[in-house]
Amino acid sequence: MLELGGRFGASVYSSIERNPAAAALSDALDLHFGDGASRAKRHEHSLADRAEFASLVATAGFAAVRVETVTRVVLFASAEDWVRIQFAATPLAALLEGREPSERERLVALVGADVGARLAQLVQDGGLAFPQEVHVALAMA
Repeated sequence: MLELGGRFGASVYSSIERNPAAAALSDALDLHFGDGASRAKRHEHSLADRAEFASLVATAGFAAVRVETVTRVVLFASAEDWVRIQFAATPLAALLEGREPSERERLVALVGADVGARLAQLVQDGGLAFPQEVHVALAMA
């Protein structure tokens, strides 16, 4: 619980259309795993409306709510490495549960290659550099 006068900060992803890596991965998941496989990835962008986000923060009792949109470039060695991390450290891991190791590896490689092809224009100096846009809310308790 914040003390009166304390500062609050939170961030959420903006629309998936403004986050090319997330959009590419979502499309590849639906293609290789079936419609709806990208639900968890797409859901990360469900608070993309700045006004709605600000309203939720204000409704929670915070004052002087300010929402800024921030874009940073995220760097990975390759699209395939980024995809592997997504499958290992996010809810996307559930898509691989119950599959044989060789099938898991085949699917991860397939999705990684697909995402790599979709993001080829974002490869710089041999690595993947993609913009990631978020809305950052700052407020006072």
